[in-house]
Amino acid sequence: METLAEDGSQSECLQSNTSHVSSFYKRKRHHENQLHRFLPTLLEICYRLN
Repeated sequence: METLAEDGSQSECLQSNTSHVSSFYKRKRHHENQLHRFLPTLLEICYRLN
């Protein structure tokens, strides 16, 4: 019975961690997309300043 309880809590912990990690990567990907969108504008600004 104890091993069953341990496995249950372990899987629950694993599940919450994987969801957290996947959300983190989604956010990271979102920021990368924004960066790619704004990169040409930033380059243009840099060229104008120079």
